[in-house]
Amino acid sequence: MSNDDTATWSRLKALPRASLFLVAVIALAFVDVFTGWRPAAFIALPFLIAYFACVWNRMILNAKILLAGCAAIGIFAAFQPGGIAILGAGASRMVYLPTFIALLGLLRAAASASTMIALAGRHLVNQPPSRRYLSLSFGAHFFGVLLNIGGLALLVEMVRDANTLKAAGGNERIVAWRERRMTAAALRGFSAIVFWSPLGVSFNLLLVSVPGLTWAEAGPLGILGATAFILLGWIFDQVQKPKGFQRQEPQRIAGGMLAVAALIGHVAAISVATGFVERELDLSFQTALLVAVPVYAFLWALGISMASARPAPVKASAAILIDKGVAAFPGYANEIAVFAASGFLGAALVALVPQDAMRAFFHTIPLPPALFACGLCLSVAAMGQIGLNPMIGATILASAVASVDMPGLSKTAIVLAIAAGWTCSVISSPFNSSLVMTASLVNRRPGEVAYKWNGLFTLAALFLSCLVLALTLPLAR
Repeated sequence: MSNDDTATWSRLKALPRASLFLVAVIALAFVDVFTGWRPAAFIALPFLIAYFACVWNRMILNAKILLAGCAAIGIFAAFQPGGIAILGAGASRMVYLPTFIALLGLLRAAASASTMIALAGRHLVNQPPSRRYLSLSFGAHFFGVLLNIGGLALLVEMVRDANTLKAAGGNERIVAWRERRMTAAALRGFSAIVFWSPLGVSFNLLLVSVPGLTWAEAGPLGILGATAFILLGWIFDQVQKPKGFQRQEPQRIAGGMLAVAALIGHVAAISVATGFVERELDLSFQTALLVAVPVYAFLWALGISMASARPAPVKASAAILIDKGVAAFPGYANEIAVFAASGFLGAALVALVPQDAMRAFFHTIPLPPALFACGLCLSVAAMGQIGLNPMIGATILASAVASVDMPGLSKTAIVLAIAAGWTCSVISSPFNSSLVMTASLVNRRPGEVAYKWNGLFTLAALFLSCLVLALTLPLAR
């Protein structure tokens, strides 16, 4: 065995047990998704439970409560008519979402090995004031598409480090305003990925919850929604900015624009690659992602290894994905727990409620389709304010409303209405994990970031979302 083979084998042996259990879940999820053999999802569940047992101490209380809720609902479902079918549907979704999150981790691993990401971040932070808000907002958006919450954290850390008293000419008011402006821009831009991102778990969770709806049907309209959301934030920024502050001379970052273009190029390339796999292999979009993402991650790592002239670039690429990707699986404990629980509860709870009763309930609500869609949007946003994770509420609402086939309310409208409420919840709920992390990075209270920095903007975004739904849904019929 060569030294390279020995090193690779040593890496594999050194992997945490939690990582190995999750790898087993991934393998069985592939069997379930690609062959339709539902027992594979059931077989994967003990491995997923073993993963949670290994990372139990890393998990927050909310995640533990959700998993306990899944166990209770699962036991109840097992004794109902058609219980095996209900559990099978829930198990399939419960193992798909952790698999997707883990494979996105491989993409993050490849990105973390690239100097392009840090260079692009520095370029966005060092834009002149006239361009800084839009640069950071759109930048955080694409960072979030590619790196999820890790991209937001990276950009906010750069904002914090660049916003010094010296850079503000010794004026503390300028420091405070720039902190608020740049942090709000990054958080708002990041939150808008819920509208459309093919690599975002949130949008894919909504698509999975509404059977029959494809990304091609909802994604383009979601891109328009995300763009409008970001531009509305820019308008607020222009109206709210103080007058008379001195202009800060930006620091030029060599190669920064090229790095930003490469970042956007990677997002576009992964989307195109997924669409190609979807069409050529005749797969659903969610299934195509399971193929395209790990292949792209490996090719990206391979490109980095070859550009660095590393010996044995294929093995060097594998080392990147093992060391920075698979070995990091235990760190995804909370993400995996919440999304796995959301997937299971969304499928099981809707299946347990009789369809006739559910249909009768929704049809008794005396609202036209447009106002009903507005109600979905506002409901999801409100759930976040009381600490209910929008993943749970959004999943259940999307699954329930889509299953009753309400006249005049298209599946696309259901998803986009819920996505709008979810996006607003991300920036306005002091319980949201993204907002809590952002507030912690800039040493602010979550309530201050949620309400003082984003409160009026959230109300305006919700009003605009409801206005668009109210005006366009009647025309779409």
